[in-house]
Amino acid sequence: MGIQQHCDSWKPLLASIPVSFMDLRNGMCRWPIGDPHHFETFRFCGCVSPPAAIYCETHRKLALTPNQARVPAPRKYLLPSATKVA
Repeated sequence: MGIQQHCDSWKPLLASIPVSFMDLRNGMCRWPIGDPHHFETFRFCGCVSPPAAIYCETHRKLALTPNQARVPAPRKYLLPSATKVA
């Protein structure tokens, strides 16, 4: 999966208060939001999380969700058919 697809899935929750790395404190969700290559805009969720946890309840569930089975992408080209040589 490319970085752009990851970035599109790193959207904040409605309850999020996106915080920078320097503003993270105990009890704040550390789920990444945005592109980590853009330090100025990269943030973490910031929702309330249990003291011993790193993610809020919603992001904890996402982190523990098993991967979905991948469906092969359709071929973008046709392989040349075998030709009979006489």
